[in-house]
Amino acid sequence: MLATFYRPCPEGSGPPLGQKVLWLLLLAAMALGCGRRDVAPTTPQAAFEQFDRAMREGDLAAAAECFAYEHRARQQNPDWDEFPSAERLFIISTLKRQMQSHLRDYGPHYLAGEFKVESVTERGDTAVVTLTGREETLTVPMVKADGTWQILSGIPPRPGRRQ
Repeated sequence: MLATFYRPCPEGSGPPLGQKVLWLLLLAAMALGCGRRDVAPTTPQAAFEQFDRAMREGDLAAAAECFAYEHRARQQNPDWDEFPSAERLFIISTLKRQMQSHLRDYGPHYLAGEFKVESVTERGDTAVVTLTGREETLTVPMVKADGTWQILSGIPPRPGRRQ
C-alpha cells in the first residue's frame, strides 16, 4: 500500500518537497493515531484495566486517553456535527487537558485500596464495569466509540477510598 505513494526521482534530486511533506504527515499521523495505548481496548474490562495501569504508572496522558470526550461533547452540544472540524478538535483537546489536570490532582488518592472487577454488563455500545473493594462496590460507565471502549464520565474512584 505504501508503495503506491512512491515515485522514483531522478538520481541525486531526492524526493520532491510535496512528497517529503506527505511522508512527514503520514508518519506524524501514525504516531499520533497510536496514542499512548499499547492496544485499543476491545472489551469494557480491558478499557478499565488500561486506565488503571496508566494511573498506577503515573502516565496521566495515557490515562486521559481512556475517556469518551466526543461522546461527552455531543451530549453538551446537540449541534455537534455542525461545528467545524477544527473547533471540534479544539474542544476535545481542551477536555483532555482538563482531564489530565484532574487526574494530576486525583493521582495521590487513586492508589488507595485494592479492587476486583466483579462483573461487566454490556448492552450494545454501553457497559458498566462493577468493581468491589473491602468497603464498597463502585460502577464505571463505559461507551463504545469507533470500536474502542472508553470511560463515559468522571474519574472512576477506587474502592476502599472515599473522595
